[in-house]
Amino acid sequence: MPTPVGGPGGSNHRYALRTQPGCLLAQAEAAVLMPLSFLNPALLFGTLAASLPVIIHFLSRRRVQRRFFSDLRFLDEVQARQARSLGIRRWLLLLLRVLILLLVALGVAGPRWGGLAVGGGRAVLFVVDTSASMATQTAEGTRLDEARLVTADMIASLPPGAAVQVLTAGGRVETVFSDWLPAGAGAEQGLAAVVQEYGVFDLDAVLEAAARQAARAPTAGVEVVIVSDLQRGPMPDPRGLARSAGDRLRLLVRQVGEGTAGGGVQRVRPPARVLVAGERVEITATVIPGVAGEVFTLDLDGFPVAEAAAAGQSGSPVDIIFTVTVPAPGLHRGRVLKAADTFPIDDQRSFVLAVPARVGVLLAHGTDRPGDRTLGRGGWRVLAAALAPGREDLFRLRAVSTDRLTTAAVGAADLTVLVDPDPLGRQIRVALQEDLAQGGSLLVAAGDPAQADYLSRTLLPLLELPARAVWRTAQAPGRRGQLGAGADQLLADLGEDALTTLEDVSWRRWFQVAAGRAEVVLSTGAGSDPLILMGEAGEGRWGLLAFNLLPEAGDLPGSPMALPLLRRIATHLARPPELAAAADVLVGDPLRIRPLSPRGEATFAAADALALVGPEPRVRTTAALEFEAGQPVLDGGRAAAPGFGIFLADTDTVGLVACGLDPRESIVQRTPPAAWGARLSAVGLDFAGNLTGLAAGDLAESFAGRSLAPWFFMAAFVLLAVELQLGRGVASSG
Repeated sequence: MPTPVGGPGGSNHRYALRTQPGCLLAQAEAAVLMPLSFLNPALLFGTLAASLPVIIHFLSRRRVQRRFFSDLRFLDEVQARQARSLGIRRWLLLLLRVLILLLVALGVAGPRWGGLAVGGGRAVLFVVDTSASMATQTAEGTRLDEARLVTADMIASLPPGAAVQVLTAGGRVETVFSDWLPAGAGAEQGLAAVVQEYGVFDLDAVLEAAARQAARAPTAGVEVVIVSDLQRGPMPDPRGLARSAGDRLRLLVRQVGEGTAGGGVQRVRPPARVLVAGERVEITATVIPGVAGEVFTLDLDGFPVAEAAAAGQSGSPVDIIFTVTVPAPGLHRGRVLKAADTFPIDDQRSFVLAVPARVGVLLAHGTDRPGDRTLGRGGWRVLAAALAPGREDLFRLRAVSTDRLTTAAVGAADLTVLVDPDPLGRQIRVALQEDLAQGGSLLVAAGDPAQADYLSRTLLPLLELPARAVWRTAQAPGRRGQLGAGADQLLADLGEDALTTLEDVSWRRWFQVAAGRAEVVLSTGAGSDPLILMGEAGEGRWGLLAFNLLPEAGDLPGSPMALPLLRRIATHLARPPELAAAADVLVGDPLRIRPLSPRGEATFAAADALALVGPEPRVRTTAALEFEAGQPVLDGGRAAAPGFGIFLADTDTVGLVACGLDPRESIVQRTPPAAWGARLSAVGLDFAGNLTGLAAGDLAESFAGRSLAPWFFMAAFVLLAVELQLGRGVASSG
C-alpha cells in the first residue's frame, strides 16, 4: 500500500523569497516562497482592452487647417505655453485610461500573491510522522494527536478542486487513501486511520513513496507537506530521487510539539556468553538520565533485583552497571526502567536472559600416540578437565578421536572443539562449515609442528583466516603474553590480579598466524604473534588457540588461569538451544528464533498450535514454522512495538524475543525547521518553505495566496477619479 518517493524537483520558475517584517509568512521561522499567480489566467486576454484608449486617441486627433488671419505676433508666446500644458495633460489622460483598463482586466483575472501552485488546481501530499518520538506527551495529548489536528486544518484550508493524499511514516510508509481524493470532510475524516507506530521516520522511504504518488497525481506539481516533530536523523542521498521525481515535488514542513527534557534507556547488554545459574554477573545498560544521579532499576521476571544511579549530566548517554545473580536455567524476561516522563515509551528497555541447563561439547582430538602420555594428543585431557571437572558441571562433554568424528555429532553439539586433529574427511569439513554458517561454534587448538601445512590449507580457511601458518619457538623461559582488545569482553569481570597472572604465563612454541578481521585476545607481545583469536564466520563464532596444551608449548596448563580462561572461551563460543531461542531486536526487525523442543518432535507436530504473543499488548498471532538445514525456525513477522514477543507451542514457551526502540528515537533531539529545510536544500531537494507557527486561517492563505483583486480595483477607482478631475481641466482649456 505504500507508494512513493521522490526526489526533488524544482519548478520551471523560481520563487522569490519574501522576508519583510509584517509579511504573513514571515511570522513563521522561515518564509514561504511566494509567486504571483492568477486564478483565471485566460481572462488576462482582457488586458488587450488597455490598447483601446491609444487607438481612439490616434483616430480622433484633430487635423490642422491653415487659415490666414491678422498679425498675432504679440500672442505667440502665451499660446505656445498653453499648447504645451494641454498636450502634457492629454498624454496623462491617455496613460491613466490605459492603466485603469489594465488594472480592471488584471483584477478580473484573480491575481493572487503567494500560494504554492500555479493555476487553479493543486495536489497536496501530507506526510504524517508516526514514529516513536511522536508519542511524546503534550498538554493536549501527544505529538501525533497534534499532527492529526494540524493536518485536518490544512486539508480544510485547501481551495475547492484541490486533490489530497496522506502518507504515514513510522517504520513503514503507507498510504491512508487508495487514491487521490478531493479536499473535504472525507479526507479529513480519513485521518482517524493514522495511528501511532514505533519505528524510525525514514526520509528516504518517504521520498520514494512520495515520488510514486506524484506520478499518479492529477496535477503536474505536487506539494509535499511533512508534519513531524523533525527528530534528528540522516538526510537522504537524492541523486537517484532527483532523476525519478523530476520537478514534481516541492517540500514543506510543519513542526509539531515542543522541545522536552527527559531520560530513557537506550540499550541493555547482558554478558555475551553462556551464563551459569547462581554466578554473579554484570549487566550493562546505556541510559540517558533525566536528572543528574537518576536511579534506574533492573528487574527479572517482574521482580526488582538491582539498582544503579546514573552519573554525569542529564540528557547525555552514560553506561551504568548492575550486578545480579544468574537465575535458574530458562528464558527470563528482564527490564531496565526508570520513573516515567513525557516520553514514557523509552523509560524501560526489555532484554532476554537465557540460562542453559547444560552445554553439549564435542571434543575431537588427533589419535593418541605412545609419547602423548597422560595428557593426550595435544593436551586434550587438560581441556577436558577444565570444561567438565565433575558430573554436575554445566558442560556435557563427549571426547572422540577425529577418525571417529561424524557429521551427526557435529550438528548436535553446542560447541565443537578440535585439538591437534588428524586430517578431516571432506564430509566433516563441509559439516563444520555449514554448522558455522548456521550459527554454530568451533574452537581449534593447534600446536603440532607437523601439521603446519594442514593448518594452512584446511583449518585456517575454515575460519576465514589468511592461509599461512609458520611454526615459531622461543628460548627458555619463553615469551611473556600480552592481552589484546578481544580480552575486554572475554575476560572483563575476572579482575586485575587474574589478568596479570595470565600475562605472566610464558610461551615457548606456537604457530604464527595472521589475525585478519579477528579479535586478538592474547599475543606474545606488543605487535607480535597472536596466540588466542576469536571471530565470526557466517552466523557462527569461532576461536583459535595457536598452540596446544602440552607443557612444551608453555606454562598455561600449570597456571591457575588455565581453568577460568578455557571455560570462559567455551562459554563465549557455545550456542546452546536456549541462546538460539532468545533474541534482542529493534522495532521493525524480523521476529525469528530457533525454538526449544521441550517434547521433542511432538512440540511442532500441530502447526496450528504455534503462536506469538506480543510484543504489542494483548495481541496473539500465528507463528510460521519453517526449516533451515533441517532445523525448525519460527517466524513471527516484524516487531511492531517495544516489549516481549513470546513464542508458544500449545502451552509450552519455545522462544522469547525482546523488542526495543531504535536509539535514534530515544534521544529526543529536534531540528529547527529552518535548519531542516536548509539541509534538504543542501542535498538538492526543492524546499518550498516552513509552515510552522501558522494558524488555520493563515494556512489557508499560505496555500491559496493573498487575493490582490480588491487592491487592483481600488487602484483603478483612484486612477478613475484622477482621470475625471484631469479630464475636466482639459475640457475647460479646450
